[in-house]
Amino acid sequence: GEDDESTHEKDIVQLPTPTIDPTRLCLLCGILKLESCCGITTFRVTNILSCLARIASNRKPILHELQRVAKLLGVGSAYELQSLATSLEARSAEEIAVALTTGSGSNEIKLLRVLQTLTSLAGKDARLLEELLGRLGLEGLWESLSLCLAVAKKVHGVQDSDDGNDESNESAVDAGGSNSDQNQQEAVGSTKQNSAMSSVLARFLPVIEVFFVVN
Repeated sequence: GEDDESTHEKDIVQLPTPTIDPTRLCLLCGILKLESCCGITTFRVTNILSCLARIASNRKPILHELQRVAKLLGVGSAYELQSLATSLEARSAEEIAVALTTGSGSNEIKLLRVLQTLTSLAGKDARLLEELLGRLGLEGLWESLSLCLAVAKKVHGVQDSDDGNDESNESAVDAGGSNSDQNQQEAVGSTKQNSAMSSVLARFLPVIEVFFVVN
């Protein structure tokens, strides 16, 4: 009786549920926006945040801090893309191809990771998540992304490709010549354009993913 009851009580371990000071949570979340934060450091910080967020009193403060960090990274990402778009306009097609294969900006990748963490920790609280994402103010980022894509498409000749194909097809028909050579040239041109745009999309993939996370 009593011995069994006391043994059962000893087996129960009360897990600590500390409420972390908001200032410390601010410092912890702030690590995610540091230039030196990458790889294993990001994993460790997000792991710690996930554990702390299981405690109800910590969850909302963590989500709000992540939203604040994401907003700052969004501003940095917009600036990076704006600078890239400006530099692309003054370069040749070859230089642009090199510039677009150098990888995404660090702020863009960090922004994606922070938003993924924010979405994960928000869980089923769709209303709070929608509220936090709605206050990010990433309109400038979308504008910068659109500008970069427009410049890249213009350089690779993608914008007017359909009109150009229509005109060349009409000329070939009027001339009464064979379309086989022309079709081969169009196929090669289309392949080159698709390859070029693939490299463009790869460069901007983190921001494109951010767009779909937010929307």
